[in-house]
Amino acid sequence: VIAAVLIGLLVNLTSPASASTSLILFTWVHTSDGMGEGNPASFPDTFAFAFSPNYATDNTIYAGTYIGVYKSTDKGLTWTNKMSLTLPAISSLSVSPADPTGNTLIAGTTDGILQTINRWDNYSGIGPDGLTISFAVFSPDYVHDHMIFAGTDGSGIRVKTDTLSWWSIDEGTIQGKITGIVFDPNYSVNHIFYVASYGYGVYKGDGGADLSSWNWTALNTGLDTANKKFVSAIAISPNFLIDRTLLIASDSVGIYKSVDAGEHWNVAYDNLAFQTLLFSPNFATDRTIYSGEVGNGVYRTTDGGTTWNQMNNGFADPVHAGSVLTLAFAPGKPTNLFAGFWGGPIGGVWQFLFPSSQVLIPLVKK
Repeated sequence: VIAAVLIGLLVNLTSPASASTSLILFTWVHTSDGMGEGNPASFPDTFAFAFSPNYATDNTIYAGTYIGVYKSTDKGLTWTNKMSLTLPAISSLSVSPADPTGNTLIAGTTDGILQTINRWDNYSGIGPDGLTISFAVFSPDYVHDHMIFAGTDGSGIRVKTDTLSWWSIDEGTIQGKITGIVFDPNYSVNHIFYVASYGYGVYKGDGGADLSSWNWTALNTGLDTANKKFVSAIAISPNFLIDRTLLIASDSVGIYKSVDAGEHWNVAYDNLAFQTLLFSPNFATDRTIYSGEVGNGVYRTTDGGTTWNQMNNGFADPVHAGSVLTLAFAPGKPTNLFAGFWGGPIGGVWQFLFPSSQVLIPLVKK
């Protein structure tokens, strides 16, 4: 359990319109107003977060849930569902790197990708038609290559640009449901990224110098049994160019770590069922990683993955705290860690507030 002592200091995180709401340091707080339905309220499964690039001034965050996209303009304290036309299940959210206004986002859904150019006031489908999209993301070099990547549930990876419609870049190589895509920090030069598959482990994709053809390598050394290849999440170290560290989570056998860019995997946490992973942006110095488990809340390591402890202060049941589907850091200070939970009375969005003196750079996660 987190060692920090709960203190009664309140930090106001809101706009003047909601200045009565505040969060307590060192504890999880349920911040899902506007999401709940019924009496007692039930809150939706929350699978993804995305932050406005101008979060420091516009306080805007988006949550992808099983009933569409919710938007908050007060740092995640209150929410409005933006899916007036449809209520699709949202698997992932991504903000365009080429739009500094933060108006352009995409969402992976059970029927293709939705795109908005006005912060979900309106949206439209952009394909690929007839496919369940388990993970959708803009290329980190989108300003140059204009690529959107769509990880599918059983049909590999599809890509489109502004001028070209969807095509396959793996030609049947990647099997299973794609649960995550992480990009090499030098992607704009080397065009390398890593793909997690539920049932088939990890793949490395290399688009070559000009993205004209793709080579694929399965990276499963150490994932030597079938259940180890049921990868539910993948994360890349912010210090990857130096430490070459990747992590994967399994919802059946725990967490595995690679320190050679996926060539070999070793156990970082045995047993338990993990669904999401998040590196501290200061991982190079603080060695901290967070993970969400099925039924037991949030775990944290501060030694790079050797030892893990629950971080569940504020939940009604600190041991069996609930099922965590996604984790993300909000930009700026004070620093907030957002958690998306499985639906029900404790579903929706939770926040954990760190002291403002702790300097962290935001890392937006699936």
